[in-house]
Amino acid sequence: MFLAIPVPAMADKKTSMPDIRLEQQHLDVLINAGALELSIRTLDRSQKENLYDAQWEAWERLRFKLYRRQQNWETLKQRFAAYPKEVSPDFYRWAVEQVSIADLEQGHGAEARRYLRELLWQGGASKKKVAELRRLVIESYLTDNRVNDANKALVQYQQDFPGTSSDWQVLQGRVLLRSGRYRDAFDVLSGQQRLDAKLYRLTAALRAGIYQPDVVIKSAERLGKVRFAEPLLVRKSWALVAEAAWKSGNRPLRLSALEQALNIRLKSTTRDPLFPVNADTLWKAYFEYAETVGNDKRLLVGDDSSWLKQAEGLEKTRPVQARGLYAFLAIKGAVDIVRAIAHKRFTDSLYKEDLGNVAVALYTESEGIARVQLAPDDARYRLAIEILRKGDIKVAAEIMKSLTQPPADESVEEWKLRRARTLVYAGQFPDAVVLLNEALGSVTKLNKEFVQRFTQVLFDLQAVGEHAAAIELFESVYHKVQSTETQRELLYWMAESYAARGDNARAAALYLQSAVHGQPNGGDMWGQSARYHAAESLAHAGLIEDARAVYGTLLRQTPDAKRRALIERNLQQLWLQKEKQQTQ
Repeated sequence: MFLAIPVPAMADKKTSMPDIRLEQQHLDVLINAGALELSIRTLDRSQKENLYDAQWEAWERLRFKLYRRQQNWETLKQRFAAYPKEVSPDFYRWAVEQVSIADLEQGHGAEARRYLRELLWQGGASKKKVAELRRLVIESYLTDNRVNDANKALVQYQQDFPGTSSDWQVLQGRVLLRSGRYRDAFDVLSGQQRLDAKLYRLTAALRAGIYQPDVVIKSAERLGKVRFAEPLLVRKSWALVAEAAWKSGNRPLRLSALEQALNIRLKSTTRDPLFPVNADTLWKAYFEYAETVGNDKRLLVGDDSSWLKQAEGLEKTRPVQARGLYAFLAIKGAVDIVRAIAHKRFTDSLYKEDLGNVAVALYTESEGIARVQLAPDDARYRLAIEILRKGDIKVAAEIMKSLTQPPADESVEEWKLRRARTLVYAGQFPDAVVLLNEALGSVTKLNKEFVQRFTQVLFDLQAVGEHAAAIELFESVYHKVQSTETQRELLYWMAESYAARGDNARAAALYLQSAVHGQPNGGDMWGQSARYHAAESLAHAGLIEDARAVYGTLLRQTPDAKRRALIERNLQQLWLQKEKQQTQ
């Protein structure tokens, strides 16, 4: 149920800016609970489209706030592109700035500069706002890796705005870091207490040789464990730990830190060149570690059994090191069976230590080393489930499509149902229907548990409007199932799909069949509900007398006063509908 958020009356034209504090309070409840989609729907109900006044603009600012929380940058930009000329100049300038930030978040520096320059050329902004826009221009140059241009803009900014705000000092420190001026960056960031400033200062200190790697490791680890820190900051902190560990020669710590960094999932597609961590970075680190161990232990490349034995000896006491060897064997092993074993043990180890995000990244985000198809079926199954949990349904669906055999503990039919449901979520309806027909065709006798799981997928098809496919599959189940009770339910669900398609006469017939199937009088609660919906469908079909007859039967069967009152009201509305038909 959606919250009913009152909308301030629009009649008082003297009010130049409506007070939306009450709505903000309600929306904050939804946002803090993580119900961002519900918040958007609430806005859709409350915001008056085609009335581009101050109230509409106030709602639109809230809408953009939600898009930012979702990191839904494309929708934000599309929304902006559809704005009419009626919006006020102040609101338009604000929206342009939001779109420029969206472009920066997506790594589109040139597009962001186009909007920022439009704002700067228009003039009329306060000195503080101009400074903010100029800082965003510098950000755009960094986004495009145009460090020389960022430096030039930096010098010009210092001449025009000789301030010392924390935002400015952090940006200045980042530009200096990207320019390789590490000691200058260290000095600029001195005294800053913001977490990101501390991170950049530690980075400068490590690269300038001001702090020893072990000191940086301890400090960066503390930053990586700060509660409620931004995920991107946490990832960068662990990336810095990995860099410092590499400088100190601590290869196992480097692996562990890179895993921690990659385990932080980010919605944003942008990456900071100062902290280059991705799937292939970790794969290469595993290989480097394995080669070091191989040299120390005099292991020959191609002698898979010796490498496997070495990895097995490390599994319980030093799992990170074991993963390094398994990763090496999984990609570079000489024998297919060894590669398959290594993939399984490697992924099992990651999941055991709650590093499922790492497994997903390594197998789906690698550009040149690994891909999902390399992993054996059971490892891909685990990956698909993990990806599904994270909400990336399309990727999970693609993996599941490639899995023709079920996991060891699941039947072929159940596996097809699981795959079909994932494909429905991913919008691949024809493929899902094929799997559902295969699953149903391979079963000669349907038990109650299978029917329940099967119909759950059909409910998903109904939810996305694929009613024709749902009806066909419901009918197939109906003819195969033996249970009268289940058949009664199937008739009802088929009626729902016919009603959704606008075939109200067919829907009414099925509802009425469901009411009496196995229950000759149809006087139980199921039968009453089916009859009620049948009467509604008959009314929608224009069959007024039939609808009145069904409602009349319900009145005789229903002792509940509230239900009787509802039926009587519907009968009155039918009378009005009949009168209208006769006068036309």
